Amino acid sequence: MATNRDYTGLQRTPSSLAWLIRRRAIAKGRLDKHLKDLEKLPAVIAQVSAEITNLDAVIPMHEVAVDPHQIAGKRPQRLPLAAHGVMSKSIWECLKLAGGRPVYTTEVAMHFIRRANLKMDVVGKPRIVVQIGSRLRGLCHKGRVVRHHSTEVSFNGEGLWSLPPDDTPEV
Repeated sequence: MATNRDYTGLQRTPSSLAWLIRRRAIAKGRLDKHLKDLEKLPAVIAQVSAEITNLDAVIPMHEVAVDPHQIAGKRPQRLPLAAHGVMSKSIWECLKLAGGRPVYTTEVAMHFIRRANLKMDVVGKPRIVVQIGSRLRGLCHKGRVVRHHSTEVSFNGEGLWSLPPDDTPEV
C-alpha cells in the first residue's frame, strides 16, 4: 500500500495534505467499486428486461384484461433474518443471562447471530445490529426492556439495554 511519502516525496507530509490524500483515496475506492458494479449492470438490465418482456407477452392472454404497462414497479423485500420469534427469544435470553447488567446492542446482536446460526459475511453485521436495535426500541416502547442510554437525536453511541428490575432473574 502506498504511503503519503510516495505521493509527496517528503519525509513528513503536512497533516492538511495527508487528510486530502486520504479523502481522495477513499473517494477513488468508492468510484472503483461503483465502476465495477456498472460493468455488471448491462447484463443484469438485459436479463430483467427479458423477464418483463416475457411477462408482458403472457399477461394479455389471461381472461381478465390487464394492461401490463399500467403495473407499477415494486421494490422486493429482503428475506427475514430468522423464523418468527427467534429474534425476540434471543434478546430475552441474552438480557436474562446478563442478570440485570445493561448489555450493549452489539452484544445482543452477536448472541442472536450465534443462536440463529447466521453467517455474518452473507447477511452483514450492520443489518443485524440495526434490526436488533429496532426490535429493542419496540420492546422498550412496550415497557418490556429498559433503555440505559440517551434518547437525544445527537446521541451516536452504542445502546445499553436490560430487563426491568422485576423481570431480572435471581442469581
